[in-house]
Amino acid sequence: MKTPAVVLTPPGSDPHLEVAHPAVALAVGQVWLATGSDLGGSLRTPASFCGVVGLRPSPGRVAHGPKTDAFDTLSVEGPMARNVGDLALMLDAMTGAAAGDPLALPPSERAFSAAVAARSAGCSYAFDEMFVYGSTLSGIVSGISHGD
Repeated sequence: MKTPAVVLTPPGSDPHLEVAHPAVALAVGQVWLATGSDLGGSLRTPASFCGVVGLRPSPGRVAHGPKTDAFDTLSVEGPMARNVGDLALMLDAMTGAAAGDPLALPPSERAFSAAVAARSAGCSYAFDEMFVYGSTLSGIVSGISHGD
């Protein structure tokens, strides 16, 4: 089995030049929660390779600090966690209006963590087996069938 650090290292690259990513820290148990920025998958893709969860929220859901272009919505900040419940809790903590962000949305009326806790048994799940590697597939199938 490959470690997350090996998975994130491109083939043929110098192992001494590996870049640490918050997804790796989550996967190996160094941190409970993490944040990252996402423009074209920088948050979601490493998370999926490491077996953790990353979310790219809609622009404005997580307020940003001062920017040269306050209306730039290409890159957003988002949460990462080891499971969806923890990710929702982190998203709850990250959301809210900010004086310096004209696009910031007010907090949601219903907490994201409450929505996860109340999910219905009738949910539908979809994933492409082509992008699921090794033992991860059995974990997904098991999690879906047990409601994890």
